[in-house]
Amino acid sequence: MGAFQAVQHLCVDMLETVELARGGAMYGLWAADAGSDEQRHLAATRVKAFSGRLATVGDTAIQIFGGIGYTWEHPAHLYLGRLLQWSTFLGGPDRYLREFGSHVVRSARARRAMDFDG
Repeated sequence: MGAFQAVQHLCVDMLETVELARGGAMYGLWAADAGSDEQRHLAATRVKAFSGRLATVGDTAIQIFGGIGYTWEHPAHLYLGRLLQWSTFLGGPDRYLREFGSHVVRSARARRAMDFDG
């Protein structure tokens, strides 16, 4: 039952990263169309934070595929190259993750204060 469990865990981590980036992109598209200036800024921060981590998905995929990931037989190395270029272009995700996290904390505190007042 536990055969290849380590690989399964890596695949789940990759899926989680991709889904966070996808959700951020969808929210960004919505905010660009119908959101306020604050929502647009938050959406851009969220996209940059989660999309900046996509390079780890390409790196992990190459580890899972083994040697074939670096050969011309499989396009995994091409995807990794593109993801690294985008990660460099967007900058590191740490700054954006901190900004997004502080916004989430402020929002939670504001909601909690409203719950106690009302």
